[in-house]
Amino acid sequence: EWEAIGTHILDAQVIGDLVVATSATQLGRFIAGAVNTVVRGQGAGVLPDFGALSNAYMANRTRYLWLPAQAFTLVLGAPTLGVQGSNNRYAAWALDQTTDEGVSTQVAVPNDFVAAGVITCTLYWTNLGAGAGDVKWQFRSATGGAGLDLNSTTETLLDPAVIAAPAQNIRTDSAIAGTFVAPAIDQVMRIHVMRQASTAADTLANDAGFLGLRLEYTADM
Repeated sequence: EWEAIGTHILDAQVIGDLVVATSATQLGRFIAGAVNTVVRGQGAGVLPDFGALSNAYMANRTRYLWLPAQAFTLVLGAPTLGVQGSNNRYAAWALDQTTDEGVSTQVAVPNDFVAAGVITCTLYWTNLGAGAGDVKWQFRSATGGAGLDLNSTTETLLDPAVIAAPAQNIRTDSAIAGTFVAPAIDQVMRIHVMRQASTAADTLANDAGFLGLRLEYTADM
């Protein structure tokens, strides 16, 4: 019966049989999908079909961007970036306990960023001294493409409550409430990170160590 339509079943180096069509007519007997469709499994006992590739098939579309301390530059006060700890094992910006200080970076929005999505951030930091207390952090961002006014003060503000400092040299990861302004693909985000040490709420009596930011977003596939 297979020979009657001119196809041949061959041994293949895969599990199962490989069916080969030997003419255009025979090839036309195979199921064909439309442009930009894929074969989709339909579950046990049901033949697969063709359909559009949907985000619903992607179990985890969460993506992260890591911005280390070394990616930031000074924008406020006189913080210092250097190797920290008595064993010189990590780098951090030392942000003062009495004067407001801040650092800034820029990052391109990834091209898999989902349209109309948001970006959240997690602060990675530590305590550079033996003191105990709270630290008042603040975050600002601006986003734009060509034509963006780089000197504009129009920014998205994330102004979380104080965060208790960890023990000296112990890393802590603090999820920051709120989201940065929704950017578009290939735009550039400017992000400022500041310690508001001059406020009464900041009670840590030594430097805080800024290790970096982790940005989180949803990919389009």
